[in-house]
Amino acid sequence: MGEIKNPNTPLSSGESKTEIKNPNTPLSSSKPKTANVNPSSPHPGAVSLMGNVSPWMQILTLLCIMLGMLFISVALAGVIGHFMAGRDSLLANSVVQNITAFFAAAVITARIYHRNPWPSLAFKACKYTDYLLMTVMYCLLIPSMNYMIEWNAGLHLPASMEAMEQSMREMEDAAKIVTDQLLSTQSVGGLMINVLVIGVLTGICEEVFFRGALQRMLQKCIPGWMAVICAALFFSLMHFQYFGFVPRFILGAFLGWLLLRSNSIWLSATAHALNNSLVVITTWITARGCTIDFERIGMNQGFPRIAIFTGALFIMMLCKIRMASKE
Repeated sequence: MGEIKNPNTPLSSGESKTEIKNPNTPLSSSKPKTANVNPSSPHPGAVSLMGNVSPWMQILTLLCIMLGMLFISVALAGVIGHFMAGRDSLLANSVVQNITAFFAAAVITARIYHRNPWPSLAFKACKYTDYLLMTVMYCLLIPSMNYMIEWNAGLHLPASMEAMEQSMREMEDAAKIVTDQLLSTQSVGGLMINVLVIGVLTGICEEVFFRGALQRMLQKCIPGWMAVICAALFFSLMHFQYFGFVPRFILGAFLGWLLLRSNSIWLSATAHALNNSLVVITTWITARGCTIDFERIGMNQGFPRIAIFTGALFIMMLCKIRMASKE
């Protein structure tokens, strides 16, 4: 008869040992995979779906999608032209362009690289004190901006570039005609529509693209202040109004700084909407017979003392905020 071994007797060295696993122990292959989270990213709430993709590749993706959506908006503009005309057609085209070429392009790009696109675009709450601070700083900037607008509009290129200047001014005049037609309303209803479309919608959509998407992507590969400048340059260039380039660049830099400081798209979007809405409202008031020249607020004959004073206060506030943030 064969020897019956005691089950408690250890196996000899020549016998194989079979490991019995605890059925309650999870298999290693069944461990849930965690998405990649970069702690040094400017998008603290964003979860990456595609690993460590180069920020430059993300920017390239954003620009390609923006161009594609821009072509779609142009095609839709042709369709809109069959049903609407004049100011209504321009407003509808503005809505379509802002939603497709700017807002949708930014959200689609963010969704490609992140499971939840909204944190990567800085959609988070902002303090009420930040809104108050932004409003004060914007008001201080108005006189200097008015001087800058007048100076930039009066610039002339060298004589050897006269043909180029002529083409640029023709583009500027064409853009002004479109803007004047958009703002050509004296009714309260027309004013409210213009504020919603030109002020609020444009402000939000452009900020989501230029600051929420582009600037924050740039922040991952260059210092924050350089990202602000680069995004502001692209923002001003994309308007194709070169005799308003400098003041629009300064506005873009201010908006970028607001996002950089608060990490909230709502603050810069509110400032952008405020700027656009003030243009809409002051144009509407002027069209109804008001004699105040809003474009010259803070400007005086001779030495620009008001603009220098408010500009100095603006710079002092910037420095004070920067020093406070370092403490």
